[in-house]
Amino acid sequence: MSWPPFPPPGERPGIEFSLGRYLHYKGGLYTALGIVFHHESRQPMVRYVCLETGTESVRSLYGHPGDPDGWKDRVEWPTGESLPRFCYLPPSRGDVEIVRVLLP
Repeated sequence: MSWPPFPPPGERPGIEFSLGRYLHYKGGLYTALGIVFHHESRQPMVRYVCLETGTESVRSLYGHPGDPDGWKDRVEWPTGESLPRFCYLPPSRGDVEIVRVLLP
Protein backbone atom coordinates (compact mmCIF):
# COMPACT_ATOMS: atom_id res chain seq x y z
CA MET A 1 0.00 0.00 0.00
CA SER A 2 1.31 3.46 -0.87
CA TRP A 3 1.48 6.24 1.67
CA PRO A 4 -0.48 8.41 2.14
CA PRO A 5 -3.37 6.01 1.50
CA PHE A 6 -5.59 7.66 -1.09
CA PRO A 7 -8.60 6.04 -2.71
CA PRO A 8 -7.83 4.55 -6.13
CA PRO A 9 -8.09 7.22 -8.88
CA GLY A 10 -11.35 5.81 -10.24
CA GLU A 11 -12.97 5.96 -6.80
CA ARG A 12 -12.01 9.49 -5.75
CA PRO A 13 -15.09 11.64 -5.34
CA GLY A 14 -15.20 15.03 -7.01
CA ILE A 15 -14.50 17.35 -4.09
CA GLU A 16 -15.00 21.09 -4.31
CA PHE A 17 -13.10 22.74 -1.52
CA SER A 18 -11.10 25.95 -1.05
CA LEU A 19 -7.97 26.09 1.03
CA GLY A 20 -7.57 29.16 3.20
CA ARG A 21 -9.23 30.87 6.15
CA TYR A 22 -12.60 29.86 7.57
CA LEU A 23 -14.84 31.20 10.31
CA HIS A 24 -16.41 28.60 12.62
CA TYR A 25 -20.03 29.17 13.59
CA LYS A 26 -18.93 29.65 17.23
CA GLY A 27 -16.47 32.37 16.20
CA GLY A 28 -13.03 30.71 15.90
CA LEU A 29 -10.75 31.33 12.93
CA TYR A 30 -9.12 28.40 11.15
CA THR A 31 -6.93 27.77 8.13
CA ALA A 32 -7.79 24.73 6.00
CA LEU A 33 -4.50 23.17 4.90
CA GLY A 34 -5.78 20.39 2.67
CA ILE A 35 -7.98 17.38 2.08
CA VAL A 36 -6.79 14.02 3.42
CA PHE A 37 -8.48 10.63 3.39
CA HIS A 38 -9.20 8.40 6.38
CA HIS A 39 -6.90 5.38 6.24
CA GLU A 40 -9.72 2.81 6.58
CA SER A 41 -12.99 4.36 5.44
CA ARG A 42 -11.43 6.62 2.74
CA GLN A 43 -13.75 9.40 3.90
CA PRO A 44 -12.46 12.83 2.84
CA MET A 45 -11.32 14.90 5.81
CA VAL A 46 -10.13 18.48 6.21
CA ARG A 47 -6.72 19.05 7.78
CA TYR A 48 -6.80 22.44 9.48
CA VAL A 49 -5.11 24.63 12.07
CA CYS A 50 -6.67 26.90 14.69
CA LEU A 51 -5.31 30.42 14.21
CA GLU A 52 -5.72 31.21 17.91
CA THR A 53 -3.87 28.23 19.40
CA GLY A 54 -1.86 26.79 16.48
CA THR A 55 -3.40 23.36 17.10
CA GLU A 56 -3.73 21.12 14.03
CA SER A 57 -6.74 18.82 13.65
CA VAL A 58 -8.75 16.88 11.10
CA ARG A 59 -12.51 16.77 10.64
CA SER A 60 -14.74 14.84 8.26
CA LEU A 61 -15.63 16.92 5.22
CA TYR A 62 -19.18 15.57 5.33
CA GLY A 63 -20.90 14.19 8.40
CA HIS A 64 -22.15 10.61 8.60
CA PRO A 65 -23.99 8.57 11.27
CA GLY A 66 -20.79 7.84 13.22
CA ASP A 67 -19.63 11.49 13.04
CA PRO A 68 -22.42 13.96 12.31
CA ASP A 69 -20.23 17.05 12.70
CA GLY A 70 -18.80 17.43 9.21
CA TRP A 71 -16.96 20.54 7.99
CA LYS A 72 -19.64 21.34 5.38
CA ASP A 73 -22.68 20.25 7.42
CA ARG A 74 -25.19 23.00 8.00
CA VAL A 75 -25.72 24.37 11.51
CA GLU A 76 -27.64 27.28 12.97
CA TRP A 77 -25.36 30.30 13.35
CA PRO A 78 -25.90 32.93 16.09
CA THR A 79 -27.68 35.05 13.45
CA GLY A 80 -30.30 32.29 13.12
CA GLU A 81 -29.16 31.40 9.58
CA SER A 82 -28.54 27.82 8.52
CA LEU A 83 -25.01 27.82 7.07
CA PRO A 84 -22.06 25.42 6.84
CA ARG A 85 -20.26 24.82 10.17
CA PHE A 86 -17.21 26.61 8.67
CA CYS A 87 -17.64 29.53 6.24
CA TYR A 88 -14.88 30.44 3.81
CA LEU A 89 -13.30 33.90 4.17
CA PRO A 90 -11.91 35.09 0.84
CA PRO A 91 -8.44 36.65 0.95
CA SER A 92 -8.46 40.40 1.54
CA ARG A 93 -6.19 43.08 0.11
CA GLY A 94 -4.38 43.19 3.47
CA ASP A 95 -3.50 39.51 3.07
CA VAL A 96 -1.85 40.25 -0.27
CA GLU A 97 0.15 43.13 1.25
CA ILE A 98 1.41 40.86 4.08
CA VAL A 99 2.58 38.28 1.54
CA ARG A 100 4.42 40.98 -0.42
CA VAL A 101 6.29 42.04 2.74
CA LEU A 102 7.17 38.46 3.66
CA LEU A 103 8.06 37.35 0.11
CA PRO A 104 9.84 40.23 -1.63
